[in-house]
Amino acid sequence: MKNMALYWKRHEMPSAPGLADYGGDPNNFLECVPTYVHAVPFLNAANVGMMRSVAQWCAWRGDRACADNFTGDFCMPSMCALILLFSDGDAERGASSAAIQQVVLASRM
Repeated sequence: MKNMALYWKRHEMPSAPGLADYGGDPNNFLECVPTYVHAVPFLNAANVGMMRSVAQWCAWRGDRACADNFTGDFCMPSMCALILLFSDGDAERGASSAAIQQVVLASRM
Protein backbone atom coordinates (compact mmCIF):
# COMPACT_ATOMS: atom_id res chain seq x y z
CA MET A 1 0.00 0.00 0.00
CA LYS A 2 2.82 2.39 0.80
CA ASN A 3 4.39 1.90 -2.63
CA MET A 4 1.05 2.34 -4.35
CA ALA A 5 0.34 5.56 -2.44
CA LEU A 6 3.70 6.99 -3.51
CA TYR A 7 3.72 5.71 -7.09
CA TRP A 8 2.75 9.15 -8.37
CA LYS A 9 6.17 10.43 -7.28
CA ARG A 10 7.66 8.59 -10.28
CA HIS A 11 5.87 11.18 -12.41
CA GLU A 12 6.48 14.20 -10.22
CA MET A 13 6.75 17.44 -12.15
CA PRO A 14 10.19 19.04 -11.81
CA SER A 15 8.58 22.45 -12.22
CA ALA A 16 5.95 21.74 -9.53
CA PRO A 17 7.23 19.50 -6.74
CA GLY A 18 4.40 17.68 -5.02
CA LEU A 19 2.34 17.27 -8.20
CA ALA A 20 2.23 14.36 -10.64
CA ASP A 21 2.31 14.98 -14.38
CA TYR A 22 -0.45 13.04 -16.13
CA GLY A 23 0.66 13.98 -19.64
CA GLY A 24 -0.28 16.63 -22.13
CA ASP A 25 -2.97 14.82 -24.09
CA PRO A 26 -6.50 15.54 -22.82
CA ASN A 27 -7.72 12.51 -24.78
CA ASN A 28 -6.05 10.29 -22.17
CA PHE A 29 -9.06 10.83 -19.92
CA LEU A 30 -12.61 9.63 -20.12
CA GLU A 31 -13.82 13.20 -19.77
CA CYS A 32 -12.16 14.91 -22.68
CA VAL A 33 -11.73 18.36 -21.15
CA PRO A 34 -9.00 20.29 -22.99
CA THR A 35 -7.64 21.75 -19.75
CA TYR A 36 -7.11 18.32 -18.15
CA VAL A 37 -3.42 18.10 -18.91
CA HIS A 38 -0.26 17.68 -16.84
CA ALA A 39 -1.14 18.55 -13.21
CA VAL A 40 -4.75 17.36 -13.32
CA PRO A 41 -6.47 18.58 -10.13
CA PHE A 42 -8.71 15.62 -9.34
CA LEU A 43 -5.97 13.04 -9.91
CA ASN A 44 -3.50 14.92 -7.72
CA ALA A 45 -6.21 15.30 -5.07
CA ALA A 46 -6.71 11.53 -5.27
CA ASN A 47 -2.97 11.11 -4.61
CA VAL A 48 -3.36 13.19 -1.46
CA GLY A 49 -6.35 11.12 -0.39
CA MET A 50 -4.42 7.88 -0.90
CA MET A 51 -1.49 9.14 1.15
CA ARG A 52 -3.82 10.17 3.95
CA SER A 53 -5.51 6.75 3.87
CA VAL A 54 -2.13 5.05 4.20
CA ALA A 55 -1.31 7.38 7.12
CA GLN A 56 -4.51 6.26 8.85
CA TRP A 57 -3.65 2.62 8.15
CA CYS A 58 -0.14 3.12 9.60
CA ALA A 59 -1.58 4.79 12.69
CA TRP A 60 -4.07 1.93 13.12
CA ARG A 61 -1.15 -0.52 12.99
CA GLY A 62 0.69 1.52 15.63
CA ASP A 63 3.42 2.73 13.26
CA ARG A 64 3.49 6.39 14.26
CA ALA A 65 6.62 7.19 12.21
CA CYS A 66 4.98 5.91 9.04
CA ALA A 67 1.78 7.84 9.79
CA ASP A 68 3.76 11.03 10.40
CA ASN A 69 5.67 10.59 7.14
CA PHE A 70 2.53 10.15 5.10
CA THR A 71 0.66 13.05 6.67
CA GLY A 72 3.61 15.43 6.81
CA ASP A 73 6.62 14.77 4.61
CA PHE A 74 4.69 13.24 1.71
CA CYS A 75 1.20 14.68 1.88
CA MET A 76 1.62 18.31 2.88
CA PRO A 77 3.84 19.36 -0.06
CA SER A 78 1.27 17.91 -2.48
CA MET A 79 -1.62 19.66 -0.79
CA CYS A 80 0.23 22.97 -0.72
CA ALA A 81 1.29 22.62 -4.36
CA LEU A 82 -2.28 21.90 -5.44
CA ILE A 83 -3.67 24.87 -3.58
CA LEU A 84 -1.00 27.21 -4.93
CA LEU A 85 -1.20 25.92 -8.48
CA PHE A 86 -4.96 25.92 -8.82
CA SER A 87 -6.05 28.82 -6.64
CA ASP A 88 -5.02 31.53 -9.08
CA GLY A 89 -7.96 30.97 -11.46
CA ASP A 90 -5.72 29.88 -14.34
CA ALA A 91 -8.30 28.37 -16.69
CA GLU A 92 -5.60 27.08 -19.03
CA ARG A 93 -4.44 24.67 -16.36
CA GLY A 94 -7.92 23.63 -15.32
CA ALA A 95 -7.96 25.83 -12.26
CA SER A 96 -11.23 26.29 -10.48
CA SER A 97 -12.74 26.49 -7.07
CA ALA A 98 -13.78 22.88 -7.64
CA ALA A 99 -10.08 21.92 -7.74
CA ILE A 100 -9.49 23.60 -4.41
CA GLN A 101 -12.56 21.86 -2.98
CA GLN A 102 -11.09 18.53 -4.11
CA VAL A 103 -7.90 19.30 -2.20
CA VAL A 104 -9.82 20.29 0.90
CA LEU A 105 -12.00 17.15 0.71
CA ALA A 106 -8.95 14.95 0.23
CA SER A 107 -7.27 16.57 3.23
CA ARG A 108 -10.22 15.62 5.45
CA MET A 109 -10.04 11.90 4.63
